[in-house]
Amino acid sequence: MLYYLIEGFDLGWPVRSCVGLGISFSIGLLAYYSVCGWLLMGVAFSVLAVLTDPGIPNKGRLLSVRLGLVLGICVLLAGWFFVRNACLHHGDFLGIASEKISRAHMQEQGYVLYRYICYRDEGLSIMQFLRLTNYEWLRMTVESFIGVFGYMLIYLPKIQYGIYYTVFFGAIILFFLILLHQKVVRRDKLLMLMMLFSSIITVFLHFWQSYARDYQPQGRYIITLILPLAFMLAYGVDKTTVTVQNARPGKSAELNPAAILTVLWLVLFAWAALGTMSKMLP
Repeated sequence: MLYYLIEGFDLGWPVRSCVGLGISFSIGLLAYYSVCGWLLMGVAFSVLAVLTDPGIPNKGRLLSVRLGLVLGICVLLAGWFFVRNACLHHGDFLGIASEKISRAHMQEQGYVLYRYICYRDEGLSIMQFLRLTNYEWLRMTVESFIGVFGYMLIYLPKIQYGIYYTVFFGAIILFFLILLHQKVVRRDKLLMLMMLFSSIITVFLHFWQSYARDYQPQGRYIITLILPLAFMLAYGVDKTTVTVQNARPGKSAELNPAAILTVLWLVLFAWAALGTMSKMLP
């Protein structure tokens, strides 16, 4: 989705990019609720990109034709799912009732997948919910976003979480320092806003699920946040590389932040695979 949004922006929204968007939107519609923020912000990005592009003469016509194409593909590839839900669950086209029905069926068979806890129905406020769980929701969500294995029982070493935190927060700080000192092009501004709001929506949906439906503080529900983090990291690395190379134009051998970062990711992965994930093997 992100790839075709960028391609569409750069190439003036050709049919190929819109077809790619339609297919990726359809996959998102058939995926988990954590993609909803990306779907909404993807549409908002596309509309704003066209409306603010001085190079597009007939904006209304382009929007109607291209959005119609994307919508038609979504109806063709994903529409059946919502029609099916509406028929099976008496108008519940989102299929929200299917989780309760599946849970009840499993319990009848003697399986209890996880304990159902609804803090909202117990009358607890949001702050009471956080304090009652000693902010474990936040800790478990963040750590499992990085990596917790074996039914949320096998954790990485604390020092490894610390390295990931350092890289992530370092990327965010570097990103905002660049924003303060360098000019940002229109496309990147729109991308930043889209990913910021989509991340807020994703985190809110995950939090509300834990608070109002069932308590599952698992990082997989906010895994799409890896995209804005990757964008910030790549953006900072790209700008830093340019700055270093321009600062010493006569030098042919210079440190490349992208290469250093790649080596760091490979080392962290090998560390996790050999030191922690291997514990899941029989």
